[in-house]
Amino acid sequence: MIVAPSPGAATWLVADVLEPDSACFGWRRRTLETLANGLALLVLARAEEVPVRRLGLEAMCARVVHALSAKDALGRFSGLSRRPGFVRALTSSLDELRLAGIGELGLQSHDPDMARILGAYVASLREAKLADRARVLEAATDRALGGGLA
Repeated sequence: MIVAPSPGAATWLVADVLEPDSACFGWRRRTLETLANGLALLVLARAEEVPVRRLGLEAMCARVVHALSAKDALGRFSGLSRRPGFVRALTSSLDELRLAGIGELGLQSHDPDMARILGAYVASLREAKLADRARVLEAATDRALGGGLA
């Protein structure tokens, strides 16, 4: 199995490694996302969670921003919340925090406003039973290490 950033990159790698006029059978090309989704599927299904793509995450983030704004709980982000691109940028930031394993409590002392948003975002994902990239990678890791199926 070849894990590469894109299927084209995997094809290039195989072609580069092969001797001229030789053939190669049985190689499986995957991106990290495709491999992780395949591994995580059973774990997520048992948890009744569904993987969600970027657009769905942006919609979830917009709902969180709207809910927190209604409670006047966005803090320093309240002035930015209606600006174009804010939700997209915030979704990227939340994704990076989740992938880094930084939770609401770990962020609280450094940035309480972002910690509040992150906490509401994670709670919304759990309530909707949606799995972002961080959750998919976590489930895939559990499955690859032999856990997550009990």
